[in-house]
Amino acid sequence: MAPKFTNVKTLTEKINAIGKTTGVEVMKALKQGGLAIENRAAEGIINPPKTGRIYPSKYRKGAMHQASAPGEFPAADSGRLHQSLTTVPVENGPDRFVVQTGANTPYAMVLELGSARMAPRPFMGPAFDENLEKNKTRIRNAVVKAARSK
Repeated sequence: MAPKFTNVKTLTEKINAIGKTTGVEVMKALKQGGLAIENRAAEGIINPPKTGRIYPSKYRKGAMHQASAPGEFPAADSGRLHQSLTTVPVENGPDRFVVQTGANTPYAMVLELGSARMAPRPFMGPAFDENLEKNKTRIRNAVVKAARSK
């Protein structure tokens, strides 16, 4: 004899609600993860030590600027790079949740990847890598929280 379920409508409503709640919680976790990446990238850009060449700043009258060496986080001078870091939702459900974290200055990609004339000064890749495990845990915890809330 097949099992008989009662309150199937209520069960279906609860299952559907878990999906909606999970989406909300996962998006929150993704945004928090993006902010953690932003913060680490900004910290790496702002904080010394930098070991590149020293020359007069183009942006701070009378000040000297120490550039970053290849492989180091870029050195802040004007402040535009770290101020341009942002995290924005790109896809928000129902089956896919994506946020994009990056810098929107014209030279951000050249710093990250390098060019024919300059070796890379990566900042987003290292910030992402340093936060990867924490962000996986954030997302796992968001799913568990949503599942337990119903």
